[in-house]
Parts: sequence; structure tokens; C-alpha cells
Amino acid sequence: METLWQRCSKAGDYAERKVGDWLDSFGYKVAKLNEDIAANRGKYDISAEATDGLKLTFEVKHDQRVHETGNYVVETHEGCMETGLSITEADYWVFFSEAMAYPPFCVVSPSAIEHYIWRERLMPRQISGATNAVGHLIHSTDMWPLGGYWGVSDSPDYFFQLARLEASNNGRRL
Repeated sequence: METLWQRCSKAGDYAERKVGDWLDSFGYKVAKLNEDIAANRGKYDISAEATDGLKLTFEVKHDQRVHETGNYVVETHEGCMETGLSITEADYWVFFSEAMAYPPFCVVSPSAIEHYIWRERLMPRQISGATNAVGHLIHSTDMWPLGGYWGVSDSPDYFFQLARLEASNNGRRL
């Protein structure tokens, strides 16, 4: 019998493949992070490199219940250990769902998520279905203004152009 961890791990691997395929289809050189979870805990899942050498990193989230609840889970702690948003090194988070009416990729910067949590004064809560996870729930309709939904035919060039603009602006977020 498949455990909850095994089921979630399979779903996460599937989502990472879909996001990697999306980036690859637009000519970005995609690399999945090393499978050594302990060594790479919290960094990111995928890196994508443009032809000019600019590299962006992506953390992929596959919330399998978003189509039921309407909410994306943003984890921050597992027990007393910081996880997820608290330790991410990714440039963007990609929330993946094929079950929603929206396009499958919701791409958001971690800083936009943090700002939203702060602005809305969201309190952390126990995440149902998870062993010891704590985090925040953000409704799927609230994700749109934070980043936006992208379909498989929508180019991810926007994120690379934004990074180039920020780099030319002395690293300040636009």
C-alpha cells in the first residue's frame, strides 16, 4: 500500500517534470536539482538557463487539493524545523495544478508571497493532511495579482526579462 509520502512524492515529481518540460519547450536549459534531499533541502527544484547564461531557479509545488479547497498551501515549518517559504532559495515558486479551471502554472516570487502574508496578516495554521506541517492558505484567486497563471503555450520569457531589468537596476526589485 502506498503511503501519503510516496503519493505526494510521485505527484511532486510529475509536477516538476511538467514545469521542466514547459521551460525546455521554450529553449531554456533545464536541470533538476540533485535528488539528495538532505544536501539540497530548501534550495529549489529546477534551474533554467537562458542562452545568454542568465539562470533562474524554481520551487515546484503541487497542491493536490486546491481544486477542492480553492486554497494553495504555503508551508513554513515542519514541526520545529523551518521549511518551505522560510528557507527557500528559489527565484520563483510554481504552483502546479491540472485540475483547476486556470492554466496549470501559477508562478509567483517568494517575496510577493511573503508580502501578501504580511499585508493580509495571515496567521500560520496546522496544514490538514500533513504530519506536522504549519503554513498559510492563499486562495487561488488571490494568486493572480501576486504573479499570474501561465499555460503550457505561454512563454516564461517574462521572468527572465524581469530578472535582466532588475540586474540592470542594481539588483533592486521592480
